[in-house]
Amino acid sequence: MPEPTSSSSGDGASGSVAAAAAPKPTGLAACCTNFFEYETPKVVTIQNVPLGILRMLLQLMVIAFVVVYQLWYARGYQEFAEVESSVTTKVKGFSR
Repeated sequence: MPEPTSSSSGDGASGSVAAAAAPKPTGLAACCTNFFEYETPKVVTIQNVPLGILRMLLQLMVIAFVVVYQLWYARGYQEFAEVESSVTTKVKGFSR
């Protein structure tokens, strides 16, 4: 994972924060540390009406395909399989 970097704002003021470098773990500790790391994506809100309409149309097309074609027309909810084999057992003995 790349090390995080900071940049200055360009107005002469230093925007970087000096962080103390933590020692890197080795061996089993490094394996466990990497196992519990995760990344989160940055969420960006885009305010563009044509792009929003396109997004909604694509979502509606996917929903319509699943509901109309897969469930209603193709009857995907009620597909049946043919019997492939059967098993017969016979128990010998007596009961009380």
